[in-house]
Amino acid sequence: MGQANQLPPELLKWLYRVLQPEYQNAMLVYQDVSLVLMVFSALKPRTRVYDDEYGRSRLLLNLYGSMAYTQNGAPFSAPIEVWFPQEYPREPPVVYVVPNSQTLLNPNNWMDQNGRIYHPLLSSWSATFGSQTSNEGIQPNQNRLLVLFNTIQECFDRQSPVYARPASLATSPPPPPLPHPKPVKATPTVKSPPPLPTKTVRSPVQSPSPVLFATPVRPATPQAQPVQQTLPPPVPANPVRAQVSRDLPAKLQQILENDVRPFFAGDIISVLDSVQQKLYDLQNRRDALKNVAGAYEDKAKQNESIVQKAEDELQKTIEKANSAPEPDIDRVFAAETVVYNQLYDLVATNESISDTLYVLERAHDDGSVPFNAYMKHARGLAREQFMVKALMNKIADVCQLDTVV
Repeated sequence: MGQANQLPPELLKWLYRVLQPEYQNAMLVYQDVSLVLMVFSALKPRTRVYDDEYGRSRLLLNLYGSMAYTQNGAPFSAPIEVWFPQEYPREPPVVYVVPNSQTLLNPNNWMDQNGRIYHPLLSSWSATFGSQTSNEGIQPNQNRLLVLFNTIQECFDRQSPVYARPASLATSPPPPPLPHPKPVKATPTVKSPPPLPTKTVRSPVQSPSPVLFATPVRPATPQAQPVQQTLPPPVPANPVRAQVSRDLPAKLQQILENDVRPFFAGDIISVLDSVQQKLYDLQNRRDALKNVAGAYEDKAKQNESIVQKAEDELQKTIEKANSAPEPDIDRVFAAETVVYNQLYDLVATNESISDTLYVLERAHDDGSVPFNAYMKHARGLAREQFMVKALMNKIADVCQLDTVV
């Protein structure tokens, strides 16, 4: 990082004045840009109209100039431009390398073919610095914009963003041959800027250049013999055309009196006032419709956000339910006390005995079970059911419930 230089008070006043009406956090932009201008003295501020990738045009602050870097121990500089969006620092700056007539772009991992710089620091800018609203507690050497410029300078040191334009491309092609040459004044020689890192470029196949100021040779043609022409006799005037020319002013006056003047016979001022009032009414109606449409659009966006949140919560609930283990039915349908659990078991046993007696009776009626076997099992089941009902009635008396018949 270079040594900080003092900025002229006029520049600071101008910078503060132009930032106020355009930027959401003008004070933060003013502090960051002032710090960068103090460190990188080759940069200058200005305001320009910027067209983004969506076709929107906005008046933005623009830093332009050159950034110094080193390659193999030799000093070089690259022309850059930095655009600051109006939402800065929530949105990152846009950085371009702008080649001049003596240089060409050198695309690499952090710069595309148009000269725009892409860096992980810019990609994560909104997440890292988007919530910052002031420089309180931030050291000058840790300033977000200064860190960005130092990072870009380090990238330039590792790989040059531009290289010197080859001589075969720097010179313009010779003009085509002229038929009549004229003396041309010699132009003074312009000194070239310091050399930049060169990039090997294959030179095209040399072709013979055309001869300058060569007079084209035309084939000789036989000289044409003059031809004597005889003038035709004069043509008499057209009487119909003359009549139309005489009647034209009267016809125009008639059209003026019959068609044009009646249109303006009334009060033209009142007509214009009426038309203007209708235009005002239409404009007011248009504005009202735009306001209503904007309100509906905001409401739709709000509803869309609510629906999206509900869908996200529903998705989380479904994922949580799918990942949860299956519940134990016996534990889910459990009574409040041990006595109630015992009563539930007795009721289930009583119902199962009743079902068994019914099935056993049907089997006896069908002849599938002999009478002796039927009586034996029926007596055992009836005795067990009696004991179950007695215990159920006892528990019901203790818990003050209805007794079982």
